[in-house]
Amino acid sequence: MESFVSDVTGICHELLGFLRANVLAKSVECDENTRLSSIGVDSLALVEILLFIERRFKISVPDSHLTRKNLETIQALAHCVNQLLLNKKCGDVHSE
Repeated sequence: MESFVSDVTGICHELLGFLRANVLAKSVECDENTRLSSIGVDSLALVEILLFIERRFKISVPDSHLTRKNLETIQALAHCVNQLLLNKKCGDVHSE
């Protein structure tokens, strides 16, 4: 069974790992506070990241959460994912 990550730091770690392994060139350095636009994350890369979130965390990021603020950095995206996970845990997320 997969481990469940429910804290922002753990989510950041997983998202960064995915980015480094699947999206970014090996020479690109980043951390959780790096602006995604500054490291070449475009709309196609964003789709890959969102699909990873769906598979890994078993949640869907609703269109209403796809804001500039939530997609600015890995840290911001991790906060968004964490909130969605907390809402799901509390039963506040409606199926899409």
